[in-house]
Amino acid sequence: MTPDRVYILVTGANSGLGFATCCRLVDEFLETRPLSQSLSLIFTTRDSKKAHDTLSRLQLHLKKRTKRLKPLSETRIAFQPEQLDLTSLRSVQKLSTHLLSSLPRLDTIILNAGSGGFTGINWPIAIWSILTLFPHSVTYPTFKISSVGHVTPPQINPDLRVSNPPKEPPLGQIFCSNIFGHYLLCHALAPLLSHRAPNSSPPPGSRVIWISSLEAYAYTFSPSDIQGVHAPAAYESSKRLTDILALTASLPSTKPWTDSFFSVPPSSANATKPKIYVTHPGICATTIVALPLLLHWTMILAFYLARLLGSPWHTLWAYKGACAPVWVALAEQSQLDAMEEEGGAGKPIMATATTSPNGTPPNITLWTNPASVWCNRPEIAMRELKLAYKEVLIDLSKPRDDGFLKINPKGQVPALRYSNGIIDETLTESAIIAQFLADAHPSHLLPASHSSPTAPLFRARVGFFVDTFCTKLLPIMFALLRGGTEEERAQKTGELVGAVEKEVEPLLKDAAPFLAGSKEITLAEVQCAPFVLRFYDFSDGVIFPTNLPASLDKLPHFAKWAKACCTHDSVMYKWDAALMRERGRESLERLKARAAAAAAEAAK
Repeated sequence: MTPDRVYILVTGANSGLGFATCCRLVDEFLETRPLSQSLSLIFTTRDSKKAHDTLSRLQLHLKKRTKRLKPLSETRIAFQPEQLDLTSLRSVQKLSTHLLSSLPRLDTIILNAGSGGFTGINWPIAIWSILTLFPHSVTYPTFKISSVGHVTPPQINPDLRVSNPPKEPPLGQIFCSNIFGHYLLCHALAPLLSHRAPNSSPPPGSRVIWISSLEAYAYTFSPSDIQGVHAPAAYESSKRLTDILALTASLPSTKPWTDSFFSVPPSSANATKPKIYVTHPGICATTIVALPLLLHWTMILAFYLARLLGSPWHTLWAYKGACAPVWVALAEQSQLDAMEEEGGAGKPIMATATTSPNGTPPNITLWTNPASVWCNRPEIAMRELKLAYKEVLIDLSKPRDDGFLKINPKGQVPALRYSNGIIDETLTESAIIAQFLADAHPSHLLPASHSSPTAPLFRARVGFFVDTFCTKLLPIMFALLRGGTEEERAQKTGELVGAVEKEVEPLLKDAAPFLAGSKEITLAEVQCAPFVLRFYDFSDGVIFPTNLPASLDKLPHFAKWAKACCTHDSVMYKWDAALMRERGRESLERLKARAAAAAAEAAK
């Protein structure tokens, strides 16, 4: 049985994602729950004026929604406005005390409220990045200006007359608003979250749903500045900490602390400790960054264009962004448990680890040349992993200088220097570098072996694909590049297409659009896409025959996969087909000259 009345608390509901979450909760509850169930939706705002305004708009939304539903649907929803200022611990305590005395329980808390601390936009960088890196620039923006060093007002009541009051430590404003205030609120409301309805059998348990962000970059968070007071990106730091708190809450190493965090009285025989989840809304238009009306609609247009270009992250509107937290709030517990069992909590393909052991980004230097197919591999990997690195361009048309030969005596690019406090090493060979980066930073490219039951098989499929591509296709490709008569080139082209059909096409049957059903590129694409890109863009009759793309496109699985590879942002970054084709011709001439010189030397 399920309880007749469901109690859900949403913080920060007066606008944006919070208000949209309330609206979507109402809509989906009425559509999916039986008529015997009703919803008490408790929502918080900072003051009474916002509370009254939000209540009026929610009631209007409910009235419009219930016009086409069954009679009495409107009576199934009850709104309860409350006031909460998360930067005031007294406000958190006051709300907790009130709810403990007025509610029988809480089924779900959606921790949405917070602040960004953004003070403006660096317009020169914004314009340049949008013109040159779109849509990446509106997915992972680098042009927001954030405040640094902001702390909350004093938490100790100044009206209390205490002799020799203790010195109050500073409390980061963004940290308190986005993390600490919610943390204390959940702890205070633990009795409500742990108490189950008498007719709920078996007890389904309650849920705490944190709202994170696509911008929860690992490099923005430092354990030495956990509050982000000195961080240049305090908002992103707080969201990274949100992920850490939520995704590690059920681990054996953290369970003793999380169990005590949700402590309940021993007398609560029907108590069940809540489960912790984390969601994010994608990228939707809100007022977290204040913009004039014209610029606000320009932002929405940019988001829409990014979506048209294939971005999976741009949900555009807050109502669509609210889909994830509302679904987690209303889904059956058995469904959530089954998904976690199948993919692992937090879905390892979505998790990245881009920091060093001390919490700072690794120090990476890459010696490279974008015209080199081998150099594209680590470039794609680091772009996909969002790893910052120093780039040193090597002119491939000139002999290598002594400085570079000390780094790589073979004189070949790429070469990568990686230092993270434990590892301090120079790596060469593109396949080894890409594999190392994927292993050092488990992500959708390549999950860690222990991250889920299916991860070892996924890694094996990636490894097999790369081995097949490199051993079956590349020798034929290089033979084709070495030239010969037109008849010989036609024969090699047929052999290359035949090898793709026989060896690679069957491995791509379940591509969606990337290997092994992945919606995001994997290490297989990192290792192979640079070659695929050249199959299509270098078929000019000089490097590759002009009929090569058409022949490959007759293979449906390969054609679909190749198109996805050749339009992916991380693969196409810095790619100028005409320029790269010219560089490719120059490289081919050097290759032929070396081959001719070697042949002449051998004939002596």
